[in-house]
Order: sequence, then C-alpha cells, then structure tokens
Amino acid sequence: MELCRIWTTPDELQRYLVKEVPAFIATIETRITPLVPELPSLFLDHVCLRTSTPQEYTRLVWDLLPPIATLLVESIVGGRSIATFKLKTAILAGERLVDVIEIPAPKAGSAYSSGLEHAEFVVPGSLDDFVHSRHPDLVWDLGGYRKTFNREARLAIGAADGRAAFSVKFHEMPLETVIEIEKRQGPP
Repeated sequence: MELCRIWTTPDELQRYLVKEVPAFIATIETRITPLVPELPSLFLDHVCLRTSTPQEYTRLVWDLLPPIATLLVESIVGGRSIATFKLKTAILAGERLVDVIEIPAPKAGSAYSSGLEHAEFVVPGSLDDFVHSRHPDLVWDLGGYRKTFNREARLAIGAADGRAAFSVKFHEMPLETVIEIEKRQGPP
C-alpha cells in the first residue's frame, strides 16, 4: 500500500505547498471577501493540510515535513492527533506569508481527501462581535464556539475552481500563541 499518494519526498511536498497554497488562498479570498469584506486585512494564521489515512499522516509528520518545517506541537484533539509545523521558508500567497501548517490525522470512520482543507484567520477584538454583530447574516458553523480557549467560527464553502469543498475559520488568537500558552500552562 502506498503511504503518501501525493507526496513521496520532502521536495515534492515543498513544491506542492509552494504551488497550491497561493492558489488556495486566492480562491478563499475570491469566495470569502464578498461575504467578509475585511478579510484582506485579517491575519492569515495557518492552513490545514488533510491526510486521507493514518499511514499518510505518520509519513507526512515524521518523514516528509521535518526537513522543511519545525514541529511546534503534536497533540490529541477530539480523539485524534493533530501536528502543527512552522515552515522553514514561508510561502508567499499574494501579499500574505504562510508559515504555519496544521496536519490533522483523519478521524476514525470519516473519509478525507489529501490536500489543503481550510485556512484560519485571526479576527481583531471579539469573536462574538465579529460573528453576531458584524456578520449576523452569514451561516456560521459554531461547533468550535464551545471551546473554552480560542473559540472558532467556521464558514463552509462549496466546491469551486476544481477544488473540493473547503472552509475558512476565524478565531481570536494565532495558533502559535495558543501553543506557547499551552506549553507554559498546560491545555485549558
């Protein structure tokens, strides 16, 4: 069984990211800016790279990413591993730099395609204000709103531009800051 269908070497993974992350962010900006006009001014915190199998997750996290990125943390969230890396060389996506990438292991019983799945942005001020006062007419997935720390709100976006469906998440703190706090204080 092939462990990674898309990437077999760190160089292939790097080439994939350099090509696909800018296109992914451009698609997000095209689709979301009409709904969230302030999107261009929000901090792009990180992108999420899905894996389709546990073996692919392991290969990506332990073999393919370490030569091109530094592991910030790997932890169990919602019953599955999620690793967060800081790329050694940031990727230019339009006028934004992307240097943090999140790699979730697939959830048991769920089918995922390998590839970019979502991007997360940091909102200024309160997430409550952002969701309920500034954008009350949008259809929000507030499943991540119940978190006790760094809550999130998600907009699901249908397939477009040859891409599978994806989502955009908004939260109050950058993931690197959350990781630093949790390393100092322990998870909330």
